[in-house]
Amino acid sequence: MRTLFVVPARSGSKRLPGKNKRMFNRVPLVSYSIDFAQQVSNPGDIICVTSDDSDILEIAESLNVDVIVDRPKNLAEDDSKTYDVLRHVLEYVDYKGRKLECLVLLQPTTPFRRIEDFKEMMNIFLINKTHSVISVSGMKKEGHSCGEKSIDLNGSIYIYSIKRILRNASLNLDGSIYYEMTEKYSIDIDTMTDWKHAEEMI
Repeated sequence: MRTLFVVPARSGSKRLPGKNKRMFNRVPLVSYSIDFAQQVSNPGDIICVTSDDSDILEIAESLNVDVIVDRPKNLAEDDSKTYDVLRHVLEYVDYKGRKLECLVLLQPTTPFRRIEDFKEMMNIFLINKTHSVISVSGMKKEGHSCGEKSIDLNGSIYIYSIKRILRNASLNLDGSIYYEMTEKYSIDIDTMTDWKHAEEMI
């Protein structure tokens, strides 16, 4: 199954300005997600970075990313929806012509991922013929409903059927299969506190 890997790395961030290009252990934060995509991708897959930040676009180019999308400003606001960003990317990369069926979303704010987790999630996606497999950090009181429990999306790995994305007007998680990860691989950097916690995990 041909896969489109998308790393959405906009310039803005209210709580931690410039975080996606900020140096984390001497490497721009966004580079970790690009490197991970390059490690797990197969021939025929496409890796895409979408950003409104020229520095991030240059980082992507230096790392030989397949498709680099200069994201429109209206899709890089605080209230811009990830769904709209992904629809824009799908139109840009010509998913039909490239025969892409699966989309893997890798948030740039997650520096730690395991190849084993990705492979297991992809196996779950293929074996169950589901429309989405989403990584989570565990059960808690608030979050997206999962039966009688609630889960905390960790932002690490989202696997979607491209057909499902195109059929809906949002990234509807109903019926998704959730894959639980440990604390280190659930770190999602949004604040300086998160950043310092991530540095402790290096």
